[in-house]
Amino acid sequence: AEEGDEPSRKKKKKKMQMAVDKVVSTLSTHGLGNFSLTAGTLKCLNGPEWLNDEVINAYMGLLSLRAKLVEADEEEDAALLLHLAETEKEEEEALALALETEAASQADGGGVE
Repeated sequence: AEEGDEPSRKKKKKKMQMAVDKVVSTLSTHGLGNFSLTAGTLKCLNGPEWLNDEVINAYMGLLSLRAKLVEADEEEDAALLLHLAETEKEEEEALALALETEAASQADGGGVE
């Protein structure tokens, strides 16, 4: 039974290491630190072991990244709302001008030729 479990364990370890590598790559890409984190390092999360510095630093980096992304989304949303408000104002001004022009045209004698 142990021999059959070995490929399964290796596969799980490889999958976990790929996930860890993705986290480390994401943090490095966003300039949030240079970490040497491995699947083995994360073993401290499964048992009664002490957390180590690499895990804590990586988690703090993820929190920082999340905060930056939320802030960027809020700024993007604010910019979009401002743009929509300006567009709506321009449309209202154009409609008001068209109504004034039509009213003036009708007052002058009836319409556009």
